[in-house]
Amino acid sequence: MGGSANDLGIATGSSTSGTGGANDYDFTIAVDGTTSGNISITPDSYASFDDVAAHLTTQINADPTLTGAGAGVTVTHDGSVFVVTSNATGVSSTIANATAVGSEAATLGITAGTATQGAATGGSADEYDFSVTVNGTTSGTISLAAGNYADKDAVAIEIQNKINADTLLAAAGTSVDVAYDSDNDTFSIISRLYGSNSTVSVTDIGGNAADLGLSGGASSTGINVAGTIDGVAAFGTGNVLLPALGEPGESMGLIIGENATSATLNFSRGFSGQLDLLIEQFLDTNNGVISLREDSLNNNLDGFDEDQTSLDRRIEAYEERLTSQFIAMEAIVRSLQDSSSFLESTLGSLLDSLNGGN
Repeated sequence: MGGSANDLGIATGSSTSGTGGANDYDFTIAVDGTTSGNISITPDSYASFDDVAAHLTTQINADPTLTGAGAGVTVTHDGSVFVVTSNATGVSSTIANATAVGSEAATLGITAGTATQGAATGGSADEYDFSVTVNGTTSGTISLAAGNYADKDAVAIEIQNKINADTLLAAAGTSVDVAYDSDNDTFSIISRLYGSNSTVSVTDIGGNAADLGLSGGASSTGINVAGTIDGVAAFGTGNVLLPALGEPGESMGLIIGENATSATLNFSRGFSGQLDLLIEQFLDTNNGVISLREDSLNNNLDGFDEDQTSLDRRIEAYEERLTSQFIAMEAIVRSLQDSSSFLESTLGSLLDSLNGGN
């Protein structure tokens, strides 16, 4: 859209009052295949062509027909003409059939049946193709669908959906989040994996993919979470923080959220945990219930052995005493038997003597 804008109130080095009626600069324009209603340009005092371009952008984007179709444009001035660019990307992005309606519209470079940018059709589909390597796995060719996008956040969603739908990445269990960075006018692709294995790089970029901020630019490797638990340095892998070996709670894994700096954890055991602890206490080789009972039984057995030894000594002594007594009694009995035999012999001799004397 070109030519002069002096009649709107722009002169070199100064601004003047515009001329023409309220609808003298009306025109229509087809954006991405949708033709607008009458778009009015207000004659006024404009400080620069950039101000006129901003006014054109506002007026075109305010058209209800274009708004309803999700179409929008950006108008700039390149020093000689006004350049109208569709906000859409892909092969369906077109600006065409800019038609002068008001009597003065031709002074802006608008004439019936002409296109302000010719047949601008945007890049071909494969020019927006790219590949991405996520966590060491390289995708197939990712193609962005040609169409009209409401804004760059919608493009970010499309990029995210296309990447996550890739069969190679899906087979590896890999996925990403994509967001539009308005400050740098780029798209950020972030792996959903945490830790040092989290990496993203864009490769095999199509000719127009750089227009979307996709390039083999800077990428960073994720880091493992780090921190302490109860004052002791813990071990981090991804977003999971583990207590050091030998420390209380070493079997637990703490999932750390983004931007977390500290937290208080209250831990209580469930039934199975209590049962496991009870069994562990029973089986403790030092102070467990079973170990203590074994020690007690072993001590009792040792006492029984001592008692048995003492009893054996007492029985042996008693046996020796009985044997001695038995031997002594046998000696006495033999002595009595000898005395009995002597007395019987003496008595017999005496009786024989007495009987012989008669």
